[in-house]
Amino acid sequence: MRRREFITLLGGAVAGWPLPTRAQQTDRQRRIGVLMAHTENDPEFKDYLDAFRQGLQKLGWIEGRSIQIDTRWGALENADMRQRSAKELVALRPDIILTQNTPPTASMLQETRTIPVILLRTRRERPSSHRATEKGDEFTPPHRSLRG
Repeated sequence: MRRREFITLLGGAVAGWPLPTRAQQTDRQRRIGVLMAHTENDPEFKDYLDAFRQGLQKLGWIEGRSIQIDTRWGALENADMRQRSAKELVALRPDIILTQNTPPTASMLQETRTIPVILLRTRRERPSSHRATEKGDEFTPPHRSLRG
């Protein structure tokens, strides 16, 4: 997935939120939880997150003013860390959660069915209809909505 496609995909996820205006500046900050499968020092995935921030900024969403982005990294290989990170993000009560890769999405869906979860697939990943099996949960393949 190219950077421009990434910005378009993720920017569309929050495009339905009203653009901040002067009258809305006192409204509560929107919160986005992000559970990344790879480590924070992976330059490709750091670039994806930076592109997401830039796309939001182009839509009028400014980090620290109208939105807050809480990110957890390295949720692919270590199931315990992944589940702990999912619990932490849900406890922050974000308006939306962005996940990257199937295992982090499965962990997030074990923790919440009320917060919208968006699965991001990147070019490094193969298309899959993998089903989460850690607790017997199943979810629809990535090409469909993951909302419970």
